[in-house]
Amino acid sequence: MRILSALAMLAIFTNTTAQAPPTRTVVVIGSAPQSEFEKQVMAALQARISATTRYILGSKPDAELEVSVVCIDISQVTRNMKGGICSYHFIYWPKQMPGLSSELGVPFIMSQSEAADIGEDIFEELVNASTEKKLASYLSEMKEAIRVYEAESKHR
Repeated sequence: MRILSALAMLAIFTNTTAQAPPTRTVVVIGSAPQSEFEKQVMAALQARISATTRYILGSKPDAELEVSVVCIDISQVTRNMKGGICSYHFIYWPKQMPGLSSELGVPFIMSQSEAADIGEDIFEELVNASTEKKLASYLSEMKEAIRVYEAESKHR
């Protein structure tokens, strides 16, 4: 009985809930004009983003994360192939440093026969590129760059 009481007290006084990561606002930007394939990729990506609690879709001024997508429809180039090729990259606009941004990794290129598959793959890359640990690292790098600039400015 003492063991049960001890376990009950431990459960009461121990904070077992993990803090959820903050929700990040994402904007998805495409080319102009968009091909039908690009529209389908963007729709799949936006649907996937909307289905999470980690990300929400927003507009450019409010977004912390920007996904830029440009696709071409392969069938417009060659009639015997189906699918598309997309290039995309991610930009982090931290709220703590308005006006400054950082690219998350390098631009990517991907090809698939189905637009929805590309949308899913871009989403997975976004998740991997925007972990809280990685975003904190990018923010730290930006702050350090400002400190270095300020130190150098004092010596001029």
